[in-house]
Amino acid sequence: MKSSIIKSYLETTYTVYSLGIEIVVGQQNEILQKHLLSNNLKSWAFITAENPRSQSYSDDLNKERNISLENYLEENNYVFYSGLGVPRDTNWQAEKSYFIHNTNLERAIEIAIKYEQNAFVFGKQNELPDLIHGYLK
Repeated sequence: MKSSIIKSYLETTYTVYSLGIEIVVGQQNEILQKHLLSNNLKSWAFITAENPRSQSYSDDLNKERNISLENYLEENNYVFYSGLGVPRDTNWQAEKSYFIHNTNLERAIEIAIKYEQNAFVFGKQNELPDLIHGYLK
């Protein structure tokens, strides 16, 4: 994956509006940590189904893909909240995404592969959010 794409992911703010959480990779977030602790959450992931393999797709197709991801999360009994990945780079559009409770890294990678995502954000209680990438072939 190109370093410019990774840089864009690292400079994106991953927002969960309903929880008042703004996540930035590598930065501590007190609101996020309080949410994790108060809900006894060990880990989380922030994933979209939009723009697979970092290729721009139409709004309609992105909407269909995210509906599919939401249905998958519901069918597999995940607790999740809608979010938005807002890039600093104005050449990229914000992506509707999901903040998923208590998913471990392996399951998060499986979801990302299923929806052909080059990267996603993952975190654990009392650890900094991390950009996970490099698993797609």
